[in-house]
Amino acid sequence: MALTVGGSWNGGGKWLARRLETTAPGLSMRLHDGLRDVLARRIEPLVEVVDEVLEQAGGRLWVGYKRGGTP
Repeated sequence: MALTVGGSWNGGGKWLARRLETTAPGLSMRLHDGLRDVLARRIEPLVEVVDEVLEQAGGRLWVGYKRGGTP
């Protein structure tokens, strides 16, 4: 999402981190730190970073969301 919002092509493998750093400087490290916090049972730092990225694309998708299939 961050790459798309930043107008960059999607990268994969070793190029993902490189492209992310070029498109959104510092975001890769913030995501890394957020994942480390999750392992220490602190989820809020990662949620904040993800929300910042989603906000650039219009925010979280809640209104009108429907999940198909049977429960």
